[in-house]
Amino acid sequence: MTPDEFTSLLLAAPAGVALLQHLEATERSNAWPFSELTDSEPAAVAAAEVAVARSSLSDLLENAVVAADQIAGPWNPMALTSLPNAYRFAKQRVGIAWAIADRFTSTLTTGMERSAQQWWNTSNDKTDDSASELHIAQHGHGHGSYCCGEWPWRSAWTVTAPPPELHETLVIAWEMYFGRIHRWRFEVAPSARVFEIHCPDDWRRLVTAYPDDVSGRHSSWELPGVNQHLEKVAKVASTSAGAAARFGVRVAMPDWKRVSEDWDGVHLSWAGMLTCEGHVLDVPNLGGDVVTMLRFWFTERTLWLRSSRFSEPTGLPAATMTAGQLESTAVSTVDGPLPDFATWPI
Repeated sequence: MTPDEFTSLLLAAPAGVALLQHLEATERSNAWPFSELTDSEPAAVAAAEVAVARSSLSDLLENAVVAADQIAGPWNPMALTSLPNAYRFAKQRVGIAWAIADRFTSTLTTGMERSAQQWWNTSNDKTDDSASELHIAQHGHGHGSYCCGEWPWRSAWTVTAPPPELHETLVIAWEMYFGRIHRWRFEVAPSARVFEIHCPDDWRRLVTAYPDDVSGRHSSWELPGVNQHLEKVAKVASTSAGAAARFGVRVAMPDWKRVSEDWDGVHLSWAGMLTCEGHVLDVPNLGGDVVTMLRFWFTERTLWLRSSRFSEPTGLPAATMTAGQLESTAVSTVDGPLPDFATWPI
């Protein structure tokens, strides 16, 4: 992917325009919350371009995760007003998008690093029930998949060794709010077959090659969320030209059982997260009214459908938790017992 291509993708994607708005807001002279920006200041845009050129990767990623949640998040009611504004002024922020792409395209499109995979595990003290957060969610609906089919229940998640400055942001994004958090490191065998998602076309290719049932119709932007008033969702749909919401469509998601026959895992890079998360995509090969959406992945991650390609795990030091805003506690697993892979759902 070239920087020009990545710039165009950022300007079209919900998480992309949310990041641009957030970065401008940090340079604004007024004190408005970034989710409430209703205009764009050229001076603030120029300052944000300079800031991006000087920022660290961890700073950019933290801003990306926070903006995707607070401006374009599926559970955030403010998104109904903040996301249309993010799209409305996206072109004025093209310089910020270019600054990101010029400096970080090659890094954000890095494939899964096989020697740097981590499994984060949490145990809930309140229920004394242990579970690996990165594959257990709280609610699911039929067909062995979460929600509309964003991932299969019988799966597991790993993350590519994130910088310590990003740990707490990831914990919040993954909703690991309670209990003790442990981290384990894996080596992934060269023979492991991993499907890479760096851009919308990659997710579209996966869905087109392994489509699940496309008979279902959904009328809200969360596909199939019904949490938002349709009148307000209509503004999201119109200002984003259908990229963040769509009506009267059929929804296609991957048939994960079929995917697992050809692939051991599916990796979403940081570029994939910024350009695919919450992005409604046409799938013309499956029908003129068929769309798909990668949703609820939130960060760079690998979804594992098979676990036979992993080395024995090794414990890692405790995750870095600095803000003190969570009830979670990071615990070192260096001297702890190995996780029992036989209990994994994959």
